[in-house]
Amino acid sequence: MTGGTAGQGGTATGGSDGGTAPDVRDSGGGGGSFDAADGGIIVFYEETFDSALGTFTLENGCGPTPPVWSNIAGYAHAAELATLGVSSIYSPSITVPPNVSDLRLRLSHKVDTDEGYDGGQLLVSINNLPAEVVTTFTAGPYTMEGSNTNPITCEVSPVPSWFPAWSGPLGEFQSEVNLSAAPFNVVGGNTVSIRFRMVVDNQDAGNGWDIDWVRLTGRSP
Repeated sequence: MTGGTAGQGGTATGGSDGGTAPDVRDSGGGGGSFDAADGGIIVFYEETFDSALGTFTLENGCGPTPPVWSNIAGYAHAAELATLGVSSIYSPSITVPPNVSDLRLRLSHKVDTDEGYDGGQLLVSINNLPAEVVTTFTAGPYTMEGSNTNPITCEVSPVPSWFPAWSGPLGEFQSEVNLSAAPFNVVGGNTVSIRFRMVVDNQDAGNGWDIDWVRLTGRSP
């Protein structure tokens, strides 16, 4: 799977609270701009899902009934029904500005799925190569429960936690990935596409996965 090629969302520069990455207070309001006052942190892509799925595109995967994505109260919401299937939403292909370092992908989300059986995965595509599952986080990593369904073939294992994923009852939290580090090693001029993949088996239903916002940030010279 590869990322989309549509135009990217609004850009912003920001940070005014001294942090190493923008938090909720650093948001550019889904496309606004503001000064980089906390050490050169810039937000060069942000999606807040204020309307529909924003700049993201839906793609169904394997299974007879892929999870349905919609917008619920400003969240990108992936439903978790008791029906086998996989579906994703993916961002445009976003170009990293030149001379930007310390690249981070950050999101705020909440999960309420069948522990060890259904869950959400984060993938990234670099330079339009096939998207890879992120497994290394600087904050908010996958829970140990994971998913029991192969997200490519929809083969279901009787043993839970077969594949890494956010799974279980998790209140809203933030996750962060260092894209400048291995295995991604993203640098200025590269492109990045973000993919959220929901994986559901054919057993218990739940509330699903809700993504409030996602950002790509870096540090300017």
